[in-house]
Amino acid sequence: MENRLRNLSILVEEYQTHILDLVMFSWISPSKENIESSLTKIFVSVFRGLKKKNIQVPLYLFVYLRAIKALLRSKGIPKKIKPPVRDLGNDVSIEEFSPKDFKRIDILESFRVINPSERIILCLNVRHRLSTEEIATLFSVTSGTILTKLHKSRVKIAKQIIRSVHPEAKKPPIKESRECFFTKNMESSYRTGLLKKDEASKITKHLSKCQMCRNFYDWNDEIDKLIEKVEKPTLDNQINKHVFYHLEKIAFVRNTIYNLRHNWMVKVPAIIAFLVVISLVVSSYRSDNKHKKALPKRSTYMPYQSAQVKAEAQLEKKLTYKFTAKTAKRKSTSKKLVEILKGFNARPANTAAEIMSDDGKVNYFHFLINKKDLNQLLETIKGLDTFEMTEETDTVVSGKDDIRVEVWVKKKNAE
Repeated sequence: MENRLRNLSILVEEYQTHILDLVMFSWISPSKENIESSLTKIFVSVFRGLKKKNIQVPLYLFVYLRAIKALLRSKGIPKKIKPPVRDLGNDVSIEEFSPKDFKRIDILESFRVINPSERIILCLNVRHRLSTEEIATLFSVTSGTILTKLHKSRVKIAKQIIRSVHPEAKKPPIKESRECFFTKNMESSYRTGLLKKDEASKITKHLSKCQMCRNFYDWNDEIDKLIEKVEKPTLDNQINKHVFYHLEKIAFVRNTIYNLRHNWMVKVPAIIAFLVVISLVVSSYRSDNKHKKALPKRSTYMPYQSAQVKAEAQLEKKLTYKFTAKTAKRKSTSKKLVEILKGFNARPANTAAEIMSDDGKVNYFHFLINKKDLNQLLETIKGLDTFEMTEETDTVVSGKDDIRVEVWVKKKNAE
């Protein structure tokens, strides 16, 4: 219990001094609602994680880890701004300008040109004094990756500051020497003291001679100073109430679940209430079914049927003639039938179908013909050579004008 209270006191101290600062730098200009929602998610996650015994990192890093995950998951956090299309090809050389010539720089506004993860890394490294190894542990990457991100983030911010003051600035087409290239790329390692003595002395000598590389290093130092000078935010008591209200609500829910599992004084009334609710639902369902059965059945008559539905129902009654023909010359016979049907103005029975369809061994004719032409059509079909036909009349002819007819033309050996 004492360890838990000690952990909570450390957590509150980290909460007041660092987490709110991290939220401000990742959101850039957060509103009160953003602060409250972000801090609530962070500390609900932290308090849940403290109950687990297998925490792999120290407590202060564990708090940062939960904060980073909560911030990067939030959908409303401002993303990196994209430059206008006209500025995509206009790069800026920060070596051409000295940071001493720029005054009243809004560093938080310049943070909009980097990603939220890069903002968090800069804040952790510059304001909270975390080493590259600690930040690499939080992001599950190597320390070299963190050094590269710090270097690129400072360069992006410096270019944004120069563009805001000198929008016409462009990078001159000058090739830099090997010494300048090495000095710029090793800036992060040189600042953190990770280089060997001979490499560090080489960079020191070059900086004493090259003004452009000195400007480059001055820009990185100036950006760190501006980040450190940003005033630390203060917590409103209302925010504390908002955060701990949600923590207490989660604790209440968890205690209730625990009592339902282990405490018989709570479990028995809860089970009884649950059974009562189920019985009420079942009884209401049965009463609804009885009520439905007692109601008179609705008539199937539809007075507002469309003309198309009525026409289709009428055509179904006109299916009166079916013919099956077995012949050795199926294809030639089918062609003759098509020509005959054209002469009698036969039409497809369905608007979306054709008069004839072929499914391999069978040709199927499904058509409408005028009632007065039916007998002449039948005589013409029966007069074809090598054509054997059986006539089937299974319903009574109905309708005024049209009759639906089906004809199958099969090979003799086909089933």
